[in-house]
Amino acid sequence: MRLFAFPAAACVAVFSFASAADSAPSKADVKALMDQGAAHIVGLQQDNGSFGPATIKQFVLGRSELCTLALLEAGRPADDPTVKKALSFILTFKQPDRSISDP
Repeated sequence: MRLFAFPAAACVAVFSFASAADSAPSKADVKALMDQGAAHIVGLQQDNGSFGPATIKQFVLGRSELCTLALLEAGRPADDPTVKKALSFILTFKQPDRSISDP
C-alpha cells in the first residue's frame, strides 16, 4: 500500500498548490515533486531490480514496469543505474515469442 501512497500524496500536493495560489503550480514546484517521487521509487527497488516489497510476489512485473516508466517520465535517463537494473529485471520475463509477460 505504501507504493501507491506517495503518488497519491503528490497529486494532493499539486492540487493544493493550485487551489492555495488560485493558479497552476510553477514548473519548479512540479519538478520538485517529481524528483521527490522518483527518489521514493528508487528507494523501493530491490536487489534483483524489481520494485516493492520482496515478500509480495504478486504483480511484481507490472509494479516494476510502472515504476520504471515513472522514473523515465520523471527525467531519469535510460542509462541511470536504477533504470538499467530495473530493465534487466523486466527482461528476465522475456518469453520465447519475444513478448514480456509473467507466465
